[in-house]
Amino acid sequence: MNGVALITFHHSGDPKPFYATDYNETAQHLEGVRKYHWDRNFQDIGYHYGIDRMGRVWQLRSTKYQGQHVRYNNEHNVGVVVLGNFDLQTMTTAQKQKVQQFGLALRNYYRLPISRIKTHQEIVSTECPGRAMQPFMVAIRRQGLI
Repeated sequence: MNGVALITFHHSGDPKPFYATDYNETAQHLEGVRKYHWDRNFQDIGYHYGIDRMGRVWQLRSTKYQGQHVRYNNEHNVGVVVLGNFDLQTMTTAQKQKVQQFGLALRNYYRLPISRIKTHQEIVSTECPGRAMQPFMVAIRRQGLI
């Protein structure tokens, strides 16, 4: 990627809500996302990291490589997907805590100002990360929690 200038948060936006907390079921779900991305001619899963319903962080794609998660805006952009469809469900408390903690850790690691932490819809026209996640992201940025 030759440096990171942006971190973008997404929801997985599955047609049905995703409620699984089991490790193996989550791994299967993420492989389904990877297959969906391969079927769309992506080089691999589009996101670098995932945050599951239990708040576990999954490395999905090496940050050595550009992701494929924001059309025409992937250069120097780390993609983090939070599992669930937040138009149809809410984030778990564990997900909210991990988004704050992990987002802050990434921001500090890459030495980015808070203004470089975005959601998908703040870059291109989309509903992602959903009605339940977007206000949460705005609030934690406003409060300096990420």
